Amino acid sequence: PICAFAASTAVFAKLLRQPPGGIQAGCGQMCPKRRRAAQHPVHAPQEPSDEKQVEQEDLRDRLSVARKAAEAAKRRCQRIKDAVAELMHSMRDCPSSEVPFTEIEHLLTEAENQEQSGQSVEDFINDGLENIKKSMREAYEERFLHFPLPEYLEPHYGTAGQINVAVSGGPGTGKSTFINTVRELAPNHAQARPTSSTQQCTMEPTLVEHRVPWHDVIINIWDLPGGGTTEFPSQTYVKDMGLRYFDCVVLFTDRTFLEAETSIVGELARYNVPHFLVRNRVDLAIQLAIQEAEDNCGDELTQRQKETIEAETLEQIRHNLKDVAPSTERVYLISSRLKQQSKFDFRTSSGISLQR
Repeated sequence: PICAFAASTAVFAKLLRQPPGGIQAGCGQMCPKRRRAAQHPVHAPQEPSDEKQVEQEDLRDRLSVARKAAEAAKRRCQRIKDAVAELMHSMRDCPSSEVPFTEIEHLLTEAENQEQSGQSVEDFINDGLENIKKSMREAYEERFLHFPLPEYLEPHYGTAGQINVAVSGGPGTGKSTFINTVRELAPNHAQARPTSSTQQCTMEPTLVEHRVPWHDVIINIWDLPGGGTTEFPSQTYVKDMGLRYFDCVVLFTDRTFLEAETSIVGELARYNVPHFLVRNRVDLAIQLAIQEAEDNCGDELTQRQKETIEAETLEQIRHNLKDVAPSTERVYLISSRLKQQSKFDFRTSSGISLQR
């Protein structure tokens, strides 16, 4: 019994030393779990080959270059926007000028070359933009402002005892009617200037001499063609009419001042030419405002209500004109019709009109 127990104990101890899988493993057979593990061994990760490592480094380099190119393109786009915005802002002093995109492109290309070499480019770009703006201004002045005295004005320019006054503005704004009223001439008078509210009557600068009673002076009133038309475009109107050579310019409109009139005001102020803004036909604006108020309330307004609307309308028109031409000291609201000469800002006294 003792020998048998010892033998069985040895066998049991041997079995305990067997790997997982049981007694069958000791018989030369493998359990399914170990068999699957043997068929699909798990290998440790291998280091990439030299070729793959080169490819990865090349990919990283290309991504870096693309990222830098994208950042450079973004900076370039922003610089173009900033440059164009600054030049567009400066064009307020150079109406009808064009943004020189070719010069901007060349400037930014040079800036990129400097940036790639590690140099600061902000000062370089700012200096370049200043040079471009200077060139724009010089080109504009050469084209539109530096012009000789017009031939029609030569015999009267700088003549002692004569004052040259230009009556300018858009077509059909009442310029000729104003001149007739200043001279106290009815529209059908033989010496009256032809007038029309639907078409341009004045096609060339026309002189109307106005002698001031009891004063040894002649006021040469020049009835100028209306600007902003095909025949007289606003881009060259100041040059074509020679407005900078007049002693005074009266600028007419029968609506709010548009870009053409605002541009003329800017050039007159630049050359210190005395000028006045005249809003004509305010009587029609007042009449329209009263009619609109009566339509809204469905009844005729009292005289006091009409006077209130008249005062409010005149104040609004005056305020709007001052907004578009802040450099002008005063604007005049008139109706140039002969029977309206005693109303609004139109005053007649010994042949001198326009309240001073």
